[in-house]
Amino acid sequence: MKRRRFLALTGGGLLLVGTGGLLWRVGSAPEPATFGVHLGALARDMSGAAVIGRAWLNANEGSEPKRELIEELALDPNDEIEYDTFVERLAQRVERDFEAQAILEHDGWWLSETEARLAALHVALLGFEASEPAEPGFEQSREGRLVRVRDQNPGSAKRGEPLTHPTLPDNVLSFRTSRRPPNRLMLVVEGHQRPISAGAEGFSVTLNDAALAAIARAGDEVDLWLYDPVAQRRQMVGTLLLEEPAGNEDGFCKPTDWGARATRAGEAFNEQPDGSAAFWIQARCFPEQTVVVFDNVELPTTLQPDEGLITARLPDPTLYARPGEYRIELLDRDSGAAQLVGDFTVHE
Repeated sequence: MKRRRFLALTGGGLLLVGTGGLLWRVGSAPEPATFGVHLGALARDMSGAAVIGRAWLNANEGSEPKRELIEELALDPNDEIEYDTFVERLAQRVERDFEAQAILEHDGWWLSETEARLAALHVALLGFEASEPAEPGFEQSREGRLVRVRDQNPGSAKRGEPLTHPTLPDNVLSFRTSRRPPNRLMLVVEGHQRPISAGAEGFSVTLNDAALAAIARAGDEVDLWLYDPVAQRRQMVGTLLLEEPAGNEDGFCKPTDWGARATRAGEAFNEQPDGSAAFWIQARCFPEQTVVVFDNVELPTTLQPDEGLITARLPDPTLYARPGEYRIELLDRDSGAAQLVGDFTVHE
């Protein structure tokens, strides 16, 4: 995520941050002028906006960003307006965008639709002279307080298993705060940035598969950071304690991930150099004599216990030549104990 401070006007002096996160650097306030004049001047002077501007124009071919911005703000482009009022209207519009989830996502960038249109206008006006980005990012941001956190739920999780809490959906982290945080803030977990859902008494974050997989590979404690990409400030707001999942009495831990999960009839998947298909299975623990069983057929299996990884080849393509659902299991050849992995789907 590269949510950025690209709205910076030339001039020396005061930094103004709008409620939606827009940032301007203003020297002496410009004289009152028409809304259209202010809008054009702002778009020309934006810093680092070219990447988003081009992305928006490519995705909205034939659109007119200046006309659309004027319509969004419900102002007559020929009416004179004080510059401070113009700035305030833009900031209010951006805040409404974030509340309504009117957000442009591009290559890790998260911006309000209003900011994206301003960036598009910047590119439309300047062409090849449009300003390229220079963003420090989370790792280079300074530490400082963003919110006062009162509590966090859940505070712990089983490694490799979904986050659970009696009052929350699975894989959701919830924080109570002393005031409502800005919608622009992001939670950073093991290098993965997730947007927050802000409320009057705090915020919550839904973790995606990539963040959950990174947590499963982490140490005993996972630091949880809140990041303000506009102010370039970060704050550690909590930790998630990881508990090792208990292996079952047969020596297996429940697999945390596996693939491939589907293919078309007769079509190799995860194709190997010899042309055979292959499965991979992640599990924290398994017996030394484990083999992968596909539809009651034992497969050539390789175990990498230090990596928590099991791989298996399917050298016979007739095993997946017919559409259907095929059960995959782990089998301990010494004891005969089995652990279900899942069902593999063969489509027509």
